[in-house]
Amino acid sequence: MENVPMPNLQIVINKMQVNIRELSASNENPDGILYRAEPRDFYDVLNYKFNEPLTFTSNILMNDINWQEYNPPAEILSGIEGFNGSRLGIPQLSTLITRSLDEAVSRKRLGLLEAVSQSNKKTSISTPSKNSQASSSSNVTAAGPSRPKLQIIARDKDTSSIEEKQPSRVNSQLSKETSTTSDSGYISGAERYHSESISSLPRQGYSKLAPLSRFIKMLKKRQHKGKSVVAEPIRECVSCLDDFPVSDMVHVQCHDYCKDCFERLVITAMETESMWPVKCCLNDIPHKTIVKNIKPNLAKEFQLKVYEREIAAGDRIYCIKPRCERWIHNNWIDKGRKCASCPSCETKVCITCRGSWHANMECPQDKDLQATVNLADDRGWKQCYNCKVFIELNKGCRHMKCHCKAEWCYVCSAQWKTCGCTELELTELMQNLQLRQEAAALETQLQERRTRQEEKRIRKAAEEERIAIQMVEDFERREAEELGREAERDFQLEEAIRRRREDKRVAKIASNFIKIREDLNVLHRSQKSRLATRSQEEFQMLQDRENGFYKLQKRHLSQYDQLEREYKTEYSKQELQLQNEYDQLREEEIRAVKENTEKFEAFWKDRPYAAYHIQAAKDSHEKFFIAAFRSWDLDRDIALKECTKNFESKSLSLGRYQGLEDAEFKQRMRDEWREWARNKVAEVRWFDAVIAERENMLQTLENEQYTMATAESERGRAF
Repeated sequence: MENVPMPNLQIVINKMQVNIRELSASNENPDGILYRAEPRDFYDVLNYKFNEPLTFTSNILMNDINWQEYNPPAEILSGIEGFNGSRLGIPQLSTLITRSLDEAVSRKRLGLLEAVSQSNKKTSISTPSKNSQASSSSNVTAAGPSRPKLQIIARDKDTSSIEEKQPSRVNSQLSKETSTTSDSGYISGAERYHSESISSLPRQGYSKLAPLSRFIKMLKKRQHKGKSVVAEPIRECVSCLDDFPVSDMVHVQCHDYCKDCFERLVITAMETESMWPVKCCLNDIPHKTIVKNIKPNLAKEFQLKVYEREIAAGDRIYCIKPRCERWIHNNWIDKGRKCASCPSCETKVCITCRGSWHANMECPQDKDLQATVNLADDRGWKQCYNCKVFIELNKGCRHMKCHCKAEWCYVCSAQWKTCGCTELELTELMQNLQLRQEAAALETQLQERRTRQEEKRIRKAAEEERIAIQMVEDFERREAEELGREAERDFQLEEAIRRRREDKRVAKIASNFIKIREDLNVLHRSQKSRLATRSQEEFQMLQDRENGFYKLQKRHLSQYDQLEREYKTEYSKQELQLQNEYDQLREEEIRAVKENTEKFEAFWKDRPYAAYHIQAAKDSHEKFFIAAFRSWDLDRDIALKECTKNFESKSLSLGRYQGLEDAEFKQRMRDEWREWARNKVAEVRWFDAVIAERENMLQTLENEQYTMATAESERGRAF
């Protein structure tokens, strides 16, 4: 089969080139990773030249990198202290470098909000546009990608407008979560308990039309807001948008609530576990604040709900009685008996199957017991007919003696001497067990191979779909570019007519900004050079870590050599011990033959047929020693074979362990190389975004200078 050309990921940093290969899988190497001393599969040699711009090229599936989730490189803000525009008469230029990163972050956030807002408009119900936009924006803010390591705060108007829209997220969540049920229509016992326990709590009327009515009420109120005179300070509730005195509001970390809306927020979080704990704009509200501002009976239910939600949903136990169904605290659970007692109705519940408690028997759904039975079946263990204990036969015959004094046959598990099993059947049983284990391992390998083939097919289909989408996007982009070029030509024509009257003033501005751009390019080259230097250091660190694989191979080889030496030593030791036993047995035979011959001759002396009887006694004695030598020879073969078998078993286990260790090391290095490459991609794109933002801000500043010059020229013409 011809080799398929391997796709490359190429990062070019000032002619410091790193090639990262995505290797395809093969029959000889299912993981698709090969390690050789030279050449390396993960990288090529780096060239130290720093005189070219920072670029990025890729011809593999690296376009799915969400570079905005990565931290921006620190080099973006390096060397900015020497950049000053006061000497050119533009003092505000000094803030352009530091603000550009904030602007890039805020533009990224705003772009995400606009994209998700457009998608939400297609599926949302018909509501006033202001409420719809506020809810969609707030949802994006709550569910969008977070970057906890990024410590940059946007200070522009766009970010402030986003923050103003966030309060409506609470309103939209309440309106949706309180009216949702499961798709199947079935409500579990735990959910019924939740709804029944909270249904008795006080709440105001709340429906799908409530947001619309409150919105209309707010509009009418704001029409007369300028005419009213408020005697004391008031604030707006972030949920219902009504105005209340400050003393009647609940103040949390980011917003204010009226008492009723705050209680509805707490009740909704108690009813819907996905909204727990109680939050406002993704900030958890302290329990002390909640208990202080809700009614006593609701506070009691809230405290019980806190204890319940501290336990994972899968580990909670509820009463099975239909009219009870209360949550059972851990204090009422006996893990030894696997029994939970309801403190309300005293119903006993099995903590394994969540059904009625099985008093004096094992739970049929006990996963531990079932796992033990499955393991015994796979390993070929047998169960004692008396005490039901599983026993494994490592060596020896089929006669089993259990700790309960029961004796039974290992082949059929019947009581000893009640069956007709033989040692040959035991040998066949052990051979069949080994064949079954090998077949199971082979089936696992085949299943893994089929899984990898299916994943490869899915990736290929996704790539074809991505290419088709890219072609459509390229066509649309070319049309947009053509329209942009036409608009640019019209703009240039009009601009040329105006510039004839103000060439002298514009020339000075253009000269100043050319100098600014040159200084900015020098700064960018310096920052890129620092990024390239750091990338080289990171690359060298990964090289050094990968060299540890060859040390790992040497250690594996030494471990196998040590095991082989131990085997040879043990084998020689047993041979010497068996030979000594043979010599002792031989000496005993010679001594016994001599002693018995003298006794036989003395006993049969002067008797008829003495020679015949003496020879018969010698033959009988010789048969006894022949049987003893045969028994010794059989024991010798068994002992040496057992020694060899132990060595082969240890060697196989060592090989498997070393193979897993090698595979883990290779996978870890491949992941580290890939993550390093993805991080380089993100850093390059961060550089591109910040440089583009700086250029945009510089262009805006230049346009302002041109506008000021034109305005001054027009004022001079007017005079």
